Amino acid sequence: MPSDLQVDNIKDGSATKTLAEYSSSAWSWGSGVPDGSVINVFSDNYTRTSGLDVSSGTLLWSELDVSIPATSTSNKLVVQVHIPGLSDKGTTNRYLAGAGLKYSTDSWGSSATLGSSEYILAPGGYDTNAGQIRESIVYSTYTAVPTSSAFRIRTYLKASGDIEIFSSGASEGGEASIIVWLIQG
Repeated sequence: MPSDLQVDNIKDGSATKTLAEYSSSAWSWGSGVPDGSVINVFSDNYTRTSGLDVSSGTLLWSELDVSIPATSTSNKLVVQVHIPGLSDKGTTNRYLAGAGLKYSTDSWGSSATLGSSEYILAPGGYDTNAGQIRESIVYSTYTAVPTSSAFRIRTYLKASGDIEIFSSGASEGGEASIIVWLIQG
């Protein structure tokens, strides 16, 4: 027979640290959560059935967009991105010049680099011959939460020459993803 347990706080063994708290309609982590604990996980996926051209220049890609609620700037983020099928379209010296992350607190009216470097991955898919390059774009970073306000994260790409993503040869398409772990700092 199922039963219910109702408490307002969960304390550690010495009853000095509150590990979780409940107030009226929601629970939250308390002050005693150890550093390095995963507080939450956020993700977004984008599925496509055909290739997608990326023109030479930069692209703040809106198809992968994750919202992070307001949290302490002492917390950390682990961000992982996967985008399938990077292709140079069989043309010499076309490549992914860089891939990184941007964040915004104002619905993309403005944005800033997430982490210490504009490009986490640079370059990718580079071929000096006229061969056909096809590889996935995969990168990750560990960084501090950049603001105490709620914010959103997007993938940022820079192409040198026109390239394509979601290119897999005979069958185009695939699934891209971004996963963000919010870590207690």
